[in-house]
Amino acid sequence: MYSVTSSSLDGPFIGRIAVLIPEIDFGLVEQVKEGVLTIYGEPDSGKLEILAVRRAQEVCVAKAIPSYTIFTDNWSAAQSDVGEAKWVERKNNHAGIFLDRIISRPRYLRQSSRKIRSRRPPDKRQEEIFQMFNADKVEFRLSESFIWREVKKKTVDDKL
Repeated sequence: MYSVTSSSLDGPFIGRIAVLIPEIDFGLVEQVKEGVLTIYGEPDSGKLEILAVRRAQEVCVAKAIPSYTIFTDNWSAAQSDVGEAKWVERKNNHAGIFLDRIISRPRYLRQSSRKIRSRRPPDKRQEEIFQMFNADKVEFRLSESFIWREVKKKTVDDKL
């Protein structure tokens, strides 16, 4: 993503992981640049999910959280060596939905680049997406995140 309003596909594949811990108002988004491709050069989403579960475990240990469950919508990651990992449906995986919001913006920009001649000025949510998409690592307070508010509202509305 070059700017808040433009994106293209060039350069190496970069995976991303998200760790969200609402109980302590903590969020983490990190880029993963190594070990994210299969031997055929395709993205290895299963391996990336396992890395995300392990990273979530590291965060919980570092933050001295005594009891925790790590939710993942990937069966392989739920069956990994991390005993706290538990499989949940995609619609209930807040970290996955959060990450989708970050990744879908550049995809939308690429797909609409020939159709849209003039874009509205970016809003704060789009600026937050741009910053998180481009950062190697960003830690943030969930309560200050526009994306988190949107994800939380959507998952609450879906349960109604």
